[in-house]
Amino acid sequence: VVGVNGEIAPDGSEQETLDEDQCIEAVRYLVQQGARLIGISLRDAWRNSVHEIQLRRLVQDRYPAHYLRSIPLQLGTEISSSIDDHARTNTLAANAYLHRELARGLYRIEDHVRQAGYQRPLLIVHASGGTARVAKTVAVQTLHSGPAVAVHGAWVLANWMEMPNVVTADMGGTSCDVGYVTKESPVWNPMPTVEGLPLGLPMVEVDSIAAGGGSIAKINAAGEIEVGPESAGADPGPACYGKGGLKPTVTDADLLLGYIDPEHFVGGRMKLDVSLATKAISSLSESVKQDIQLTAWQIRQVITQKMGLQIADGLREKGTSPSAVTLFSVGGAGPPHACAVAESAGINRVVTFPFGSALSAFGSSSADVKHSYGQTIALQLADDSLPEIVNLAIDNLSKRGVRDMRGEGFEASTVAFDVNYLIAGDGRKSMISIAEQNFADISSVAALANQFGNGSASPSANLNLESVWLTCQAPVYHWRPEKEETAASSSQATPIGSRAIIWGSDLKAVKTPIYDRDKLLPGSQIQGPAIIEAPDTTYIVPEKWTLTINALRF
Repeated sequence: VVGVNGEIAPDGSEQETLDEDQCIEAVRYLVQQGARLIGISLRDAWRNSVHEIQLRRLVQDRYPAHYLRSIPLQLGTEISSSIDDHARTNTLAANAYLHRELARGLYRIEDHVRQAGYQRPLLIVHASGGTARVAKTVAVQTLHSGPAVAVHGAWVLANWMEMPNVVTADMGGTSCDVGYVTKESPVWNPMPTVEGLPLGLPMVEVDSIAAGGGSIAKINAAGEIEVGPESAGADPGPACYGKGGLKPTVTDADLLLGYIDPEHFVGGRMKLDVSLATKAISSLSESVKQDIQLTAWQIRQVITQKMGLQIADGLREKGTSPSAVTLFSVGGAGPPHACAVAESAGINRVVTFPFGSALSAFGSSSADVKHSYGQTIALQLADDSLPEIVNLAIDNLSKRGVRDMRGEGFEASTVAFDVNYLIAGDGRKSMISIAEQNFADISSVAALANQFGNGSASPSANLNLESVWLTCQAPVYHWRPEKEETAASSSQATPIGSRAIIWGSDLKAVKTPIYDRDKLLPGSQIQGPAIIEAPDTTYIVPEKWTLTINALRF
C-alpha cells in the first residue's frame, strides 16, 4: 500500500492536485515489488473521482504497453460507490484478490461450453440475486452469491404460493444461512460483511448461523452442552460417517434418537455407523454422568433453540413478528430440524420442497439478467435540492443500464427498471424502494422517511439519503411446476414401515410410521409424529404438527 498526495474538497472540487511524479514513483515501486494488479482508492473519491481517473490515465500514458499493460488497474469508484472510504477500499481489495483467478476460470469454462456446442451466453450468478455474462461480471459481485441466490429462489417460490413474509433457513453440514423475503423482494443488506470485512456493495441479506449437521458438541466451562461453532464439515464429517471423525455432532445425535435411518441415508447410497456415533456421544455423556440418549436429545435441543432464537431476533430487528412469517426450511439438514426450529422461533408454518437441498441451483435457474448501479448522494432528506439531484442521478444510471443491457442482448423496451434508496439515520441504514420513480416532490421524501421509520417517521434533518441505486432487469425463461388436482386423501398416505423414535426428554421410544416422500400425492395429509424419508433429506413431523402435500407437490 502506497499513499499519494491530493485532496478533494467537501463540495467535490479539487483542493490539492495530484503530484504526478509521486504517483509514477508509487506505481513503479508496486510493480517492482511484484504487484499483479494495482487498485486505486483515494479518499473522498465518491465526491469526485477525477483523481482516480487522472492517476490511471497518467500511468497508462507514461508506461509502455509491454511493461505495464499486463497488470490491470482498477478504480475503487468503479467497483463501489460507497460513501465509506474504508468499505469502498475493502471492496476494491477483495475484488483485486479475486479478479485474476475468477476471470481465468470463468473464461475457461465459457470456452469449454462453446466447444461442447452450447451457443447461448454463459451467465454468472451475482450476490444481487441476478445473473450476467462473464464480461459483465465484477469478481466481488460473486461473493456469497450461492446463499444470496437461494434467497432469491425462495422469493420466487413465495410469490408462487402468495406468501408475503418468509424467512429461509438453509441448513447444511457446517452452517445455517438465513434470508428474509417480503412480497416485493428479498431483503437487501446495504453494507454486508464477508469474513469480517465490511464491503460497500449491497447484497441480498444472508445471516449465517454456526449450526449444521456437522456442528460439534462439547461441554463448556459451566458443565453444560454447547454445540458449535466448530464443525466436522463434510470431511471427515460426523463420527457416524466412518471417515475418521471422532467428535460428537448433531447428525450423530439425530441418528441415535432414531430420526435418521442408518440404511437410508442419502437414499441408501451411504451407510451410517451407529456404533461410531454411540462412541462419540458417550464421551460427552460420561463427562456429565448421564444417559447417552439424554445427551443426544440435549444436543438436538441446543442446536434447534440456537437457530430458532437467532431467527426470531433477526425478524424482530426488522419489525416483523415471527408468528406472521412462514419458514422455508431447505438444505439437506434443514427438514430434520424444521419444526423444532420453528417452535423455538415462534413460527407456526413451515414449507419444504422436493428440491430444497439444492435451492441455490433452483434460485440460479430462476434468476433474471440483472445489473445494479449506485451513485452517492449524501444529502439530508430535508435538502431542497434533493429532487433535482436524485432525478439527474437516476437519469445517468439509466443510461448506463440501457447500454449494458443492450450488451446483454436486451433492448430498453424489454428491461424493467427499479430504484432503491439507501437511507441512513438513527444509527442504522436501510435500503428502501418506493412507488415513485420520479423523485419530483416532497411526497417521495415523505414516503422514504415513513418506510424508514416503519410508518412513524416524518421528513427530518436527521435522515440522510446516502445513495440511490438503479436495478435493470430482463427476464429469462423460468421453469414452473404445473399444479395438480388433489389426487389423494389423508387415508391414502400409506407408511412403508415404522421404527422407534425418541420424541422428548422423557426418552420414551415411540413406534413411529415412516413414509416415502416420492409416494405422497397432492392432497396427502400426515399427522405427526411421523418420519418422511427422501433421497436427499429426512422430514421430521412432531406431534401436533401436520404435513400436507399441496398442488405443486411441495
